[in-house]
Amino acid sequence: MDSFKSTLDSLKSIITLLAGLTITNSSIILLTDNSYSRVVNIDSLPLQSILLYFVIIINIVRFYHGNTKHIDIEIVSEQETRKIGGIKLAADFFSILLQSIIFSIMSFYLNNNETFVAIFTVLLGIDIFWYITTNNFADKKHYDHQKRWTINNLIAFVVLLLIFLIKLDTSSSLFFVLAYITILLNTIIDYIISWKYYFPSIN
Repeated sequence: MDSFKSTLDSLKSIITLLAGLTITNSSIILLTDNSYSRVVNIDSLPLQSILLYFVIIINIVRFYHGNTKHIDIEIVSEQETRKIGGIKLAADFFSILLQSIIFSIMSFYLNNNETFVAIFTVLLGIDIFWYITTNNFADKKHYDHQKRWTINNLIAFVVLLLIFLIKLDTSSSLFFVLAYITILLNTIIDYIISWKYYFPSIN
């Protein structure tokens, strides 16, 4: 159990570090307009970059919060009740780590709408695949939350794919508006359906 806890503590430390670095890099990319050499005036920042900065920050928090809760509540409780194996633990470990790395990569593309949206779409796809293939669907209490999370992400994933498949001009305002609304709605809906999971009341 000590080595199990150590693995989870290491994972939380790594994703905490990556989340902090990603938020820092996103802020630098935004405020220097991707130049790293000088801070630009606030009033000259591109609106689309500001909007993407906002959405990446709230999603870093969303995924970090959800993943650390998953580690603390679901993986630990599952270990205590069913003695999960190393393969399941490794799948959770590397899936959560990969998500954090993807956010780090995404932070470099606040000025590139197409690449930012493409990376976010990949992130959702990985998250969906992870939940479907590794989670304990027999545990109804946890599965109900996971099912809602996954359905929300699946809908956003399909919509974003369709936006790419209909071959909109990715430099157009229409592409940005459709993709941004999809990502923003996905985030808002997640907080609505997962509020009690993220912020449980104290009874």
